[in-house]
Amino acid sequence: VPTTPTSASIVAAFQTQEALKIIHDMELEPGVAMLINGLTNDVYKTEYPIIPDRMHEELTPLIELPDATVNDTTLKQLLSIAAEHVGEGAVLEFSNELVISMVDRETGEEEFVFKRMARLTESALNSTSGSQREMNLTYRINGDEDFLGRTLAEIDQPPLCVIRARSGDKAVYFELTGDKNTFFNFE
Repeated sequence: VPTTPTSASIVAAFQTQEALKIIHDMELEPGVAMLINGLTNDVYKTEYPIIPDRMHEELTPLIELPDATVNDTTLKQLLSIAAEHVGEGAVLEFSNELVISMVDRETGEEEFVFKRMARLTESALNSTSGSQREMNLTYRINGDEDFLGRTLAEIDQPPLCVIRARSGDKAVYFELTGDKNTFFNFE
């Protein structure tokens, strides 16, 4: 049975192989990432746009929201703020996959989860009947969801997170700066 150290070793082997390619000036696949989801045993490649002289897309414009916190700001409120900045039809995009719910394939029973996929345990995938459940995933909120009254914390978004708001070609990034006072409080 594969364990976390085994999975980590496999990922480390891939990373080492890529590092050796860089060290020995071997051919790389620029803009291509290998994604390994140990929870579902999926391994696949995806392509990212190549931006010369930059490791990742610049988060501009970055708009600080000093009154927005993950504990108090709802998705509906953030969509409203997004519409003010990018116009009608604004959508919110997260930097992670959000598991909305899991469905037992045998019974059809649906359990609402609202957790980032990376934070789920393998046992969470298994249903009471013993079969693996199917995940309903999203990384974006378009305003049609029936859970817009939930706060960002209730959908497992971390304090000070940066969320992309987009409408057509126009995009901005929101930082929930309101979390700064409580997140960095070490008393």
